[in-house]
Amino acid sequence: SGTWTANDPVGTADVNQSFGPHSLGAAGLATELVTGQVGSNNNVYARSLSGGVWQASDDIVSTAGSLGEINSGTAPRLVALTSGPEILAIYTRQTDVKLMAITRTGGTWQTTPTLIDTNDYTTEPFNLAALPGGKAIVTWRGANTYGYASIYNGTTWSVPATALTSFAINSAPAISVGDCGSVAVAAYAKAAGTVEMIRYDGSSWGTPEAVTGASNATFVAIAASP
Repeated sequence: SGTWTANDPVGTADVNQSFGPHSLGAAGLATELVTGQVGSNNNVYARSLSGGVWQASDDIVSTAGSLGEINSGTAPRLVALTSGPEILAIYTRQTDVKLMAITRTGGTWQTTPTLIDTNDYTTEPFNLAALPGGKAIVTWRGANTYGYASIYNGTTWSVPATALTSFAINSAPAISVGDCGSVAVAAYAKAAGTVEMIRYDGSSWGTPEAVTGASNATFVAIAASP
């Protein structure tokens, strides 16, 4: 527990304060908030808020070995998983903007991040969502402006699916846990500004569905109803 006021710093003087070129990513556990960020040195840091107190930051990915975050307008994304590792973080690698994953289990971050796929890269913000059973999904817009997705099964990542879009979209697909029989639901704005959504049933993506009344869209958000 604890009370925040406007403009409270992330971190305090006794455990150093967080700062850097991008906004934070964050994920909530039952008794802990975990943030992830790119520092001004391009390293990836994580910091925990527990018991109303900010803990010292963890330098979870150093630029040594070309594993650092690219300073290009992207920020790490974090989600709490339902089983297995408690936290999953995704960031883009400094040298080639490929998507990298790192997990935290039992309070300890893995030593070496995982390359999601040799063909998975983006210079733009991407989206991440936790799925049931300790799984997760990351979506992004590729250099060809198509939408892509890769699914984490708790151990490995799937080959990126181009079924999301084989045509230009305006930004990374939004993603949410699904309902009504869908494991996940994605939404995106097409080049003309119209919006579509597409459902994932746990093994394949369905047929795109038009969202009526949407026009001139660039960015899309989506959330499943409880």
